[in-house]
Amino acid sequence: MPKTKNKIGMMLFYTAIIAMSLFLIINNSSCETSYIVLIWSVIINLIGAIKYRDNWSIFIIFCFIGWCNYSFYACNALNAGDQYFAGWSNNTSVMVPASNCVLLFSTLLSTITVKNKKNKEKKQIKSTKGIPNFLFTIMIILLFAILLFTFTRPDQAGIRGASSSIYEYSTALFVVLFYFTNNKTQKKILIILSLLFILQDLLYGGRVTALQIILVLFIYFISEKITIKKALPFILIGIVIFTGIGDKRASYNLETSQIENSINNIIDRKGSLDTAYSAFYTSGTFIKTRQAVSDEDRHYLTNQYILSLIMGGGVKDSNLARYTNNYYPHFGGSVLPIFIYFHFGYLGVILIGVILVFTLNKLFFSKKTNSIIYNASIYFIASLPRWYLYSISTLIRGIVIIIAICLIFNAINKRRFKNSCAENSNEQ
Repeated sequence: MPKTKNKIGMMLFYTAIIAMSLFLIINNSSCETSYIVLIWSVIINLIGAIKYRDNWSIFIIFCFIGWCNYSFYACNALNAGDQYFAGWSNNTSVMVPASNCVLLFSTLLSTITVKNKKNKEKKQIKSTKGIPNFLFTIMIILLFAILLFTFTRPDQAGIRGASSSIYEYSTALFVVLFYFTNNKTQKKILIILSLLFILQDLLYGGRVTALQIILVLFIYFISEKITIKKALPFILIGIVIFTGIGDKRASYNLETSQIENSINNIIDRKGSLDTAYSAFYTSGTFIKTRQAVSDEDRHYLTNQYILSLIMGGGVKDSNLARYTNNYYPHFGGSVLPIFIYFHFGYLGVILIGVILVFTLNKLFFSKKTNSIIYNASIYFIASLPRWYLYSISTLIRGIVIIIAICLIFNAINKRRFKNSCAENSNEQ
């Protein structure tokens, strides 16, 4: 009986949240009401983070998205950060649909997952079979080649480097290799190599690839051994360092003056994330473009984007941010629900929210698991900054890479097992 009452209470609680979200969206008609909508989206993510505080993976998702949504609000309503990125703060035609998309997505993401009874994270599983030494060697050589040849290192000190798409997808390789490696020496080699990737990205002013690999290492080796309370000081230190790198890029160092400057910038920005409000500004150009182009032109851009998922980023007019930059200057990025809104409207935002919630349930709460599901769940978290603030293509392509590698490794292990059984049978 108490369980039934608790279940009914939770259903009523989240029904009230959904009702409040719909009320705010329906009555959102000005920039002022848009700010209220954004604040409510932050509160919803905070509720999700509190509910899943015992599950590092889901906790990270809600905290990061909540932080981003707060940053959208802080920049436009509180004059936090560079006010160039608050260019839409008085533009009702942009702020209303943008804030609605953010709230609609957060509401779906934060409420549908409550159907799971257990919040505890699944225990980590690792492959017990490993992979052959020759295959491990090939993968290490491949990663070294990616490290050395797919990252542009400028000759002049203090200039930001540039990573290729291949370099960014190295995260998917690390995810799979850490799973299939059960040899201590091999694991140490992988850790050293991953640290080299992180160090190179940070030294040349990058942040995203380094953060993704850091998240992989954290989930694999640390998350089960540390509580949120104990991790908080390290998270704050990381925010200071990454803020400094965002400001100074390749010229950043750990001198006292630089650290003080980073802390002052965090205070001036009222704790907002510069990458987030920059992506929000860029996404505002998507809405302006959607309002300006014909349905035929919009369908053309959608078709080009879908084609690029198969053919690659070289497809003409497949990069929406690059396309809108011809008309509205910006610095790139793309907030997922607003990007989806450009192509498919509010119905698309609802659909992508439902798909991601289904994915969350499958990856993190399903009783049945395997190498593909487990590795995809790690990559889902590691690529979070990419798919929410840049492009969901990163998530899609990365998971395709993971599926392909897992199928190959599993096939090799299956064949090895059959051969081993055959040899044992012949010996007997």
